[in-house]
This record gives sequence, C-alpha cells and structure tokens, in this order.
Amino acid sequence: MKTILIVSLFMVMSILYIVLSKDEKVEMIKVETDSTMEDVTITLKKNAVTLWSAHVAKITQPAKSAKSIEAGYNGGSIILSEVQLNFKDKYLVLNAKNGFYDLDKGTIRLSDDITATFKNFKVTANIIEWDNENIIWRCRDNVKIFGEKFLITGGSLCSLPDNKIRIDGNVKASFFI
Repeated sequence: MKTILIVSLFMVMSILYIVLSKDEKVEMIKVETDSTMEDVTITLKKNAVTLWSAHVAKITQPAKSAKSIEAGYNGGSIILSEVQLNFKDKYLVLNAKNGFYDLDKGTIRLSDDITATFKNFKVTANIIEWDNENIIWRCRDNVKIFGEKFLITGGSLCSLPDNKIRIDGNVKASFFI
C-alpha cells in the first residue's frame, strides 16, 4: 500500500512539473569541446523537393575558438569529413575529403581532393561551393573537366540552369580523336 502511494505521489509530482514548466525556455548547452557524429546522411529540401543529399563519414561541431574562427568556422557551420554529395535531378555526385556546411544558409563548401561525376564526364577542383539561395554550384579556383575524348581547364566554373556550366579564366580545351 505504501509503495502504491509513493509511486502515485511521484507520478502526480512529475505530471505537475511537466504541466507547470512547459512555458519555460530551454537554454542551449554551451559546447566547450568539439562534438562529433559519424556516418551521417544530410538531406536539404526546399518546398518538399530534395535539392541534395550527402553522406558524411564524420561531422564535427567545433567549440568556437580563435583557431576554429581562423580556419573559417563562423559558429553556424559544421565541419564535414569524407563527403559524398548527390544531386539526383542533375545526375551529379560530388566527392570531397573536407567541407563546411552552413546550417543557417544551407550552403556547403567542399575542399580537398574534389571529384564531381556527371553522366559522361568528371570535374576536379580544389574548392566547390553550393549556393542554396541561387540553386547553383561554383568552383572559384583552377578546374579541370574531362571525358573520354576531351580535357577542358579553366580558372573557374559556375553551373547554369538546364544542367549547363560556364567556364571562365584562361580556358583551354583539348579534344582527342
């Protein structure tokens, strides 16, 4: 009998606490050290349409420090390692060693050993950025586009509507017969 009374009293107190505290604001815990997640899939949707999905081997949310700010971390970004980014409607797969994903803007910046694979050609670059606002991706450094019978190099690349791309800056093309 005593046990039932104690359990009942505990349940009533718990319910009262939940009901009375529902309007209180929850404070975020300040991260003092890096937090990580492994083997994660990120999907970006706009108006219920998937723009891209990414499989990431490791995600790190660094503690804000002078070193992380110097490396490009702005507080609203997470650091990505071993990234595979898929744009299914564009038949594009991007692979990169590292990257940043801005959680507030939905933009992503990939770097180090980047290879973009389309239906019948590949693109390599040092940095590729996805602009969520304009729904385009761009490479702002030396870029190579190659297929079975061609090689094109340029200073930068930007995607255009209808799966077209624009290459600028010292563009050179070689075609093989």
